[in-house]
Amino acid sequence: MDDLDRRLVAALQVNGRATWSGVAAAVGVSERTVTRRLAPLLAGGTVRVTAIRNPVLDPDLTGLALRIRCRPGRTPPVAEALAALPEAWQVLILEGGDEIAATLWVSSPDRLKLLLLKELPKTSSIDSWQTRRLLWIFPDALGWQAPLLSAEERARLGEVRPLPARRPLPTLDEVDRRLTALLVRDGRMGFTELARHSSVSESTARRKVDALLREGAIAITTEVDPRLLGYHLEALLWLTIQPAGLGKVARVLAAHPATRMAATTSGPSNLLVSVVCRHGEDLYDLLTGTLGALPEITGVDVTPVLHVVRRAGVSHSA
Repeated sequence: MDDLDRRLVAALQVNGRATWSGVAAAVGVSERTVTRRLAPLLAGGTVRVTAIRNPVLDPDLTGLALRIRCRPGRTPPVAEALAALPEAWQVLILEGGDEIAATLWVSSPDRLKLLLLKELPKTSSIDSWQTRRLLWIFPDALGWQAPLLSAEERARLGEVRPLPARRPLPTLDEVDRRLTALLVRDGRMGFTELARHSSVSESTARRKVDALLREGAIAITTEVDPRLLGYHLEALLWLTIQPAGLGKVARVLAAHPATRMAATTSGPSNLLVSVVCRHGEDLYDLLTGTLGALPEITGVDVTPVLHVVRRAGVSHSA
């Protein structure tokens, strides 16, 4: 990607459902240029716009963070098997080569017991694993955006609000669920097509999608390999924080521009943060500057990511 490609992709990260004319007006190029540049990236899967369900506020979902150590030479097949699970939202091979970090959304207590008590233990390629319950995900940290646009350009795009914090989700009917499933497959699907596949009128589809977004039942996110945008280092931070300072530290890191996800967890480390940096110097500055200024942090375990196997429900080739 050249600089213009990166800026156009960054525009979709701000508002994945923006029209080509809206992107053109925000970035300052012609609509024809936007179409010519972005359409092939979307069609080829280099860039994918999708919907994500609000995970923490959905009572049917249990969030898990798994940290799995594999037997020598068995990491790739274990990661692929995990990525094939319908519950898998993110599967990462960590830089040591024998360790996997996975985020799963499990739909029922019975499925949770089956996964943890039967499926994982019977996998001979796994040496050991740790399970952490995701207690709270900070909504404004879901969906990393490359800081390549000015505040004025972001405002022109009608920047989409993050998922709302603590309040009940609206009650979803069958049409809401069909529309959500369609937007998970293609977050840019037009209202005419959404209406046809959901067997409702276009005005109904528009009204319901607007409500799903406004009420925080779903959010639109744009997935792209950060390296294509000039960000070559991704890492997980497993932080141990004094309980009284957990909320403060989590809010600081959730608002940091490098943060992709921030979640409080069970286990010996109680905050999991995913970050994206241009290079090692940026990560060093984050650790010594932002984290170093927070005395509530008593422990930091940094695990760089070697390869993304699955992200936001989408598998990635090696």
